[in-house]
Amino acid sequence: MFVQGGSDRVEEFVWQILAYELFQRANELKLKGDVVSALQEFHQLLEKRATTFKKRVVITSESPLSPWDQEVIAAEGASPEIVFDSITAICTFNNFALSWHEACTNGGTDLLEGLFELALKLAAEDTSGRLIFSADTLPFPSSWELDLETSLAKGLVVSP
Repeated sequence: MFVQGGSDRVEEFVWQILAYELFQRANELKLKGDVVSALQEFHQLLEKRATTFKKRVVITSESPLSPWDQEVIAAEGASPEIVFDSITAICTFNNFALSWHEACTNGGTDLLEGLFELALKLAAEDTSGRLIFSADTLPFPSSWELDLETSLAKGLVVSP
């Protein structure tokens, strides 16, 4: 579950930025083959889901809050706007995760390794200071799907 202000989805956030950057600069970077196809599919899925979500938001926002919604919002000391922002953040991350999984994770290890290398190249060439990554600090693409924290806690994976 998304924790507002937490670090539980940092890897996804990083790759949202990188996926956008790679997609926008595909021609400049002369990206070809599986990488371009995966990025195109990813962005098509992302946009399709975002459009569907926006339509649902419009419909929902035009409806009055149920008594239950009003009670919960009041009990939390929140406002409908704060709740809406939290739900939007959760849905944005979930949209990214599902679209990425379908277009990129399912493409296999070679595709993910290629994306990782491209992201490192972008960071090495970045002069804006926005992409400050190295091979040691850049999360591997799709690593958020592994749930390593839980695996480590259960002893299924040994920490180096």
